[in-house]
Amino acid sequence: YTIPREQINVLRRMYMDIISFGNRVRAARERLGITQEDLAARVGMSPSHMSIVERGVKVPRMDTVVKLANELDVSADYLFQDSVARSRNNQLLSTIMDLPDRERDRLLNMAAKTQK
Repeated sequence: YTIPREQINVLRRMYMDIISFGNRVRAARERLGITQEDLAARVGMSPSHMSIVERGVKVPRMDTVVKLANELDVSADYLFQDSVARSRNNQLLSTIMDLPDRERDRLLNMAAKTQK
């Protein structure tokens, strides 16, 4: 399942500190002693995109986040730690992500419309 870009952008604006996410990816990669190029190849992304992720410019798709977590031997929770604002927002995001795909899409579409 891929969340449409419009919905991802809404979530980013509402909840994410993508610089912290990128810093955690970089720290985990460096801890393992692997290069950006090697990690990028392992998860199926270009080295330039990996650089963009590590600099906190963009967060990759969720399927790529899972691949990153697996390759870096960390949890996705670790990568997103400090990326989601305050515990109240954590509860909201958790509730949204637990919804069936159709309901989550509907809710995220409504949120996207309010952000315009």
